[in-house]
Amino acid sequence: MGIKIVVNGYFRSGTSFLWQFLKGSLPKDYVCLYEPLQLKISTAIQREKNEKTKDPLIKEFLWQEYINLGEYELLRVLRNHPSSTNDGIMNEKALESYFDRIDKLYPNILLQPNRLHFFLDLFKQRYNSKIIHIIRNPLDVYLSIINVDRTIYENTGKQNKIKYYFSKTIKTIYPQIRSKLGEFEVDKDLLWIKRHIGLPYLQEYSWRLKFFSFQSYFEKMIIVWILTNYYAIKTINQEKGYLLVYEELITKPNKVTKDLEKYLEIKINTPPNVKKGNYNKFEKNMIQKMMKVVTKNKLEKEFQFILDEVRTRGINYI
Repeated sequence: MGIKIVVNGYFRSGTSFLWQFLKGSLPKDYVCLYEPLQLKISTAIQREKNEKTKDPLIKEFLWQEYINLGEYELLRVLRNHPSSTNDGIMNEKALESYFDRIDKLYPNILLQPNRLHFFLDLFKQRYNSKIIHIIRNPLDVYLSIINVDRTIYENTGKQNKIKYYFSKTIKTIYPQIRSKLGEFEVDKDLLWIKRHIGLPYLQEYSWRLKFFSFQSYFEKMIIVWILTNYYAIKTINQEKGYLLVYEELITKPNKVTKDLEKYLEIKINTPPNVKKGNYNKFEKNMIQKMMKVVTKNKLEKEFQFILDEVRTRGINYI
């Protein structure tokens, strides 16, 4: 089977960086497929094919492996895309149909999705893949998400200046509009969780939430971050995968490199080069704001489980 390695993580947690790093470290016969579950993957592939420009955020060509398949084979793959509607991934069968086709494309494949938090066991059991899940401090994730427009502007020059400042102004005046703009699929993920997992708070107080309780973008993101990471780590532990803590990658790159070498059974000649400033020490009020979300939504057990797992790597999030 072709899908040998799956690198998963919540948005802005370092999955793209890890994809780039492993892409340069794996044997030459590996093909590294970027974000196979992206909603607008077809448009992104065609844009890169026609414009021949690097992604402004990642600063890499992302879709060449898909382009190299050729028009007909690419169509056969993408017509099974399980996230082709705004409802996102609905069930395991849809994923199997899609990834069974991808599994046949190349002998050795690295996948970098960031939407498989609830389905990682599928890849271990169906394809016997090595599964890696990367986690990053939720407050750093939040800051990275809200600053992504600025990052794109900085990487593409002045042509996006008007677009960036207009977007920033609108979101400053109307912060609640952020989730309606589809950024990082927070609303979609929360809807999926409500339908498939449920939440004690939402079940018990659903009428209050509907009529009297406004959920900010921050609150929604924290809920989604907790539950996606909780279930992903549970699977990693059960299926003997590898949990990669982003902050450990920054502070102990040599150790993490050795751990990855052992788990993936490959030789990595150069440790990852991560910017030391890519994490923050947060003020007490920000941590308190996050904990209010945890308490309000009765997610203490799930959040504590994540904190305990991260602390085993010498990292504290609160």
